[in-house]
Amino acid sequence: MLFGAFEAAAAPVLPRPKPRVVVLPRSKQRGDVVADDADDADDAVVDQRRRADCVLVERRIQYGYKFADARGTPLLPIVLDHRLGRGRGPGDMAKQLPTRRTDVRHLRAAGCVGGFETIYTGVVYKRKDQDGRREFLCWNVQIRQVLAVPLDRAEAFLQDRRVLTHGSGKSKFELTSIERPTRRDVSHAMGNACRYPRQIVHGPAEYAFATMAARSGRRISTTFGSFHGNHEE
Repeated sequence: MLFGAFEAAAAPVLPRPKPRVVVLPRSKQRGDVVADDADDADDAVVDQRRRADCVLVERRIQYGYKFADARGTPLLPIVLDHRLGRGRGPGDMAKQLPTRRTDVRHLRAAGCVGGFETIYTGVVYKRKDQDGRREFLCWNVQIRQVLAVPLDRAEAFLQDRRVLTHGSGKSKFELTSIERPTRRDVSHAMGNACRYPRQIVHGPAEYAFATMAARSGRRISTTFGSFHGNHEE
């Protein structure tokens, strides 16, 4: 009931909530330079200066999709392929869930100079029945992004319509920013983005296998812009 989807294949949703924007105070952790030799120290100083001139933004958008469509075709692989630009999804998915390339283009136009994205795929269950069993409700698909924005563009970026909206579908939206992030802030943001889907470890085996099968062979994570390992250029 918390997530959006598309046409008849969608899970039921509540009215779209307003994006929750959280601005965190500057971290108390000082990004001290620790290096074994002069070259490493120089690189660390440059890295510290770059972080001092930017704002780190964590952007998370959450959707929900049924396990399969009316024909019994699993939807999770279709959702991932659509997001990755490997195939157009059915119905209104193109409007409700933008492709990664479109999303990156909008973010860069709004002022983002680089970022990382990964796709989290979890499961939402209905309440337990009298026998203690949990019934599948919908896939929990989250677009998780860690973005770098120049300090002088951050205020406009955090108010930009292209940043505060995501397609036309109903979704649960969260945006968090940290001014002048330390190395620990960056590591923490990346760790949050890359956290494993819970059902792979704790959930029923059938959903763990379905998740791994859907993710197999697909580039779930990528970087763009000033981040290393650019796959979007």
